[in-house]
Amino acid sequence: MGMFSLSHLVGSRKKMKKQKNAAAQSFGHLTAGAENDTTDNQQEQNAAVLIVSDEQPEAPKKHSRSHNVAVSEEAAESPALAVHLLRETDLSSKKIRARLRDEPEYLSKFTVKYMEDNDPTWEFLDDEERVRKAFQVSAQNGDINGYTTARHQAVQALKKMEEPLTQEELKALIARTADMMNAANPNTTDNAEARQKADEEYQRDMEKAAEKLKSAYKETGIDLRG
Repeated sequence: MGMFSLSHLVGSRKKMKKQKNAAAQSFGHLTAGAENDTTDNQQEQNAAVLIVSDEQPEAPKKHSRSHNVAVSEEAAESPALAVHLLRETDLSSKKIRARLRDEPEYLSKFTVKYMEDNDPTWEFLDDEERVRKAFQVSAQNGDINGYTTARHQAVQALKKMEEPLTQEELKALIARTADMMNAANPNTTDNAEARQKADEEYQRDMEKAAEKLKSAYKETGIDLRG
């Protein structure tokens, strides 16, 4: 039976083992670098983790109707109407958001009274025209009709309705922050571990391939050493 050295074909296992150890050692400084990283992304990830600290309010299982409206884009566009509908109706958050998309802004009683008393055209304007006119008077006269003040107070009222993140939202936030970290910094712990895992899988595949090759040669009468 012919004798050949397996190392001539795929390299010796001893060499492969050394390469594996060297690769593992090379990941050490990458991991250490990740631990010492003080970039903005690292700080952002740390901030996300701090959200779950004991000092934070207990996370709700699900959000209330008020919260769902308060954090919506529709409420940001029409805060006074959002507060009005939350306080004066029993509509679901979904229906309130639909109305916020379709209806003109809500004007406070103070603003309406001022405009009624001081604008002779007021009674002839439609709702959208009244909003534009109230905004114009506010902008040109130091918010004399209270339009801007009322809008600001509505925004503050909505802020008070916001609730802590749920457990699922916390997990999603931390996951997104980690993804941002890994995309921006190749030396994070996650990235270093991923490279090490890939290297280990590659080495195992190489060893299996070498055994398969050795077996195939043996069946043809040639014994590969090593």
